[in-house]
Amino acid sequence: MLASELIKTYEEFCPQEFSMEGDVVGLQIGSLDKEIQKVMVTLDVRENTVAE
Repeated sequence: MLASELIKTYEEFCPQEFSMEGDVVGLQIGSLDKEIQKVMVTLDVRENTVAE
């Protein structure tokens, strides 16, 4: 599955319009055209989290 496909599916359940003012939304790192094998969801993107 491509990252863009996963994000599209996720946003059908939880659209960006539900975000609050100041929330950072959308892909933070990586590429939408990359094939993905696993997913990690985090509240805040931090250097040590990305290292995992």
